[in-house]
Amino acid sequence: MEGWLPMLGGYYKEGFLGIQHAVDKAIMHHHARNASADIFERLNMLLQRFPHGPHIQDGFFLVLQNEFPLFLMLSFICIELIIINTVLLEKERKLKVTSSASDGWLSWDRDLGSC
Repeated sequence: MEGWLPMLGGYYKEGFLGIQHAVDKAIMHHHARNASADIFERLNMLLQRFPHGPHIQDGFFLVLQNEFPLFLMLSFICIELIIINTVLLEKERKLKVTSSASDGWLSWDRDLGSC
């Protein structure tokens, strides 16, 4: 077991494997009481780290994490400036049509009918 410790890293030191083994034993004992007792008498436990691919340190995620809020804010500012520009042009050219109808549904009906 001593030779396995460097490969196991935090699994063995942090107690994860012991808890996992106890949970597995409890589940097996719950489903088949007699069969699990026979299995545990003949059981040898070998520990091995779960095989993960190599960790790649990618700087793009660090840049994205820091710069994404700025890009998001700038994108909304651009849309806001376009809307403000459009509204100002409408006001300068007096393109906005005002309704003199007092009923709300009549003005909507007229606006939808003019499309």
